[in-house]
Amino acid sequence: MVFVADELTHLMRRMSAGDPAASEAVWSTVYDQLRAIARHQMVTGPKGASLHPTMLVNEAWLKLAGKEVAWSDRKHFFLLASQVMRSVLVDAARRRGAAKRGGDLHLIDVEIDLMPGGGTPFDILELDETLQRLAVHSARMAKIVELRVFGGLDHAECAESLGCSLRSVESDWHFAKVWLYSELAP
Repeated sequence: MVFVADELTHLMRRMSAGDPAASEAVWSTVYDQLRAIARHQMVTGPKGASLHPTMLVNEAWLKLAGKEVAWSDRKHFFLLASQVMRSVLVDAARRRGAAKRGGDLHLIDVEIDLMPGGGTPFDILELDETLQRLAVHSARMAKIVELRVFGGLDHAECAESLGCSLRSVESDWHFAKVWLYSELAP
């Protein structure tokens, strides 16, 4: 079932108002997109993650559906979905570290294409902390990294989601990659 953006926005607003039928319709509409994002994460993101794409989507959906949010539109939904997926992956890394009782918290790596020629693996918890520091300097740059790395969005989708120009996203992404590499590289 394919919905145009306006129909999905209408369903999200009904879901925000507590309509369970709308919640089910939103779930069936966005499930494939969320699963594609999660699959993207398993391929290009966390290495050794204990979460299967379906588990990541289901856990993210439970957090999304349980939030008291007035969904404004599709863009708002996917912005929050990227944040929630990041949170789920970070929580999974923390749980795995806690399960080891002080063991290696660096079990889940995230690979980011920061340098020409391929991705560079980074610890997801270290990346999360670094993104928090980046957000102090530029919230938009941190959000672009989050959308690209955890949400699987391309430059154009980031620009649309954030309401800024494609050129701004490209410029911010370039700067953020350089900054992240300088902060995370051994």
